[in-house]
Amino acid sequence: MYLPPIPSDSETAAEIFCMTIWSGWFAFDMGYISIFTCVSLTIERWIAVVKPKTYRSLKPKHAAVAVILVWFWGIAVNTTTFLRIEYDPDKNLCRWTPFPFAARVFPWIDLTVQSIIPYTTMVVLYTHIYFRMKSLPQISSNRDPQLKKITVVAMLACAALIIGWLPGRITFMLSKYGYLSTKSILHNSFVMTTFCNSCVNPALYGMCSSRFRAEYKIVFNKVSKLC
Repeated sequence: MYLPPIPSDSETAAEIFCMTIWSGWFAFDMGYISIFTCVSLTIERWIAVVKPKTYRSLKPKHAAVAVILVWFWGIAVNTTTFLRIEYDPDKNLCRWTPFPFAARVFPWIDLTVQSIIPYTTMVVLYTHIYFRMKSLPQISSNRDPQLKKITVVAMLACAALIIGWLPGRITFMLSKYGYLSTKSILHNSFVMTTFCNSCVNPALYGMCSSRFRAEYKIVFNKVSKLC
């Protein structure tokens, strides 16, 4: 994977580079924010289907609070990265190090908080939504197609996120125990899969929404004229 060179004019700049760029901290922060955004979207869909009266009472301020919490938590769960990054000034390189404490426990805590809990939440709630939708006559008979379509698209987006992210999180946890190198082809392949997941949603929305398809055509027409 391509990375810019480590700054050589300042050790402080090199340490910051190792912690934020080389480690992928910033990129994965955005990823965890996406994961917990999907969790909040799952909860929103669950309330819409299972608790429609409660859903109708929700206000924009509730959405604003959810967004703030998602960003805060998405950044917070990735702070353990800073405990494992080290800059070697003699060799001018960045490297991963074992956790300075609870080295056998922290990887599992990371995996649980960053992946297992949010993914399980999404799977459980969407399973409940699925059976709930089957039991509601206005949805099962397609008398409320908008609710069904939005829920299905959200479910597919979350499923794609889980499939794209989970393998890379598992290999990264194994690297923390020393069973796998972060430079291995397997791990880097899963990392690429993780970030390619960001390309799924535009395609998914385009397949499921005529409005998105129409907007895509407008954008592509404008781009083609520029070329």
